[in-house]
Amino acid sequence: MVPLSTGSGDNEMNNAESLLIILLIIYIQACSSRQVYDSIQHSQKLECQKVPYSEYDECIERTNESYDNYKQKREEVIKGK
Repeated sequence: MVPLSTGSGDNEMNNAESLLIILLIIYIQACSSRQVYDSIQHSQKLECQKVPYSEYDECIERTNESYDNYKQKREEVIKGK
């Protein structure tokens, strides 16, 4: 059987591994949020194809907000609560 800890060096490695895992989780979560936003935006653009031609440009314009702009507005709303 292999010991789980052989000294303080292992503790430093565990801290580094823990930090790496936390950073990966944050990165994955951020990517997931971006993917959800992009998916919703794509769906909205598809819906714009169903509106009358006279409303199409306005509909598409509403779907052109960048993810970064959306994220900034969202954070402002959350802070305002």
